[in-house]
Amino acid sequence: KTMTRKELGQKIKEQRESLGLTQKQLAEKLLTGASIISRIERAKYSSSFDFISKLLKEINLEINLIELENKV
Repeated sequence: KTMTRKELGQKIKEQRESLGLTQKQLAEKLLTGASIISRIERAKYSSSFDFISKLLKEINLEINLIELENKV
């Protein structure tokens, strides 16, 4: 089954929370703003493949982005 952006956002949020990171802390690690992390988690933001890849790596989440529906 192909993962939607909404499902990806939920997985990112769950993983971030399980690591005890706030959106602001994660954003700082990625040199971006907390609002961007929030919008990605809520599937309200289309981000570059590279940025999503970096975000997933930062929180140790392995997802095959090639299979994402509607791209990221």
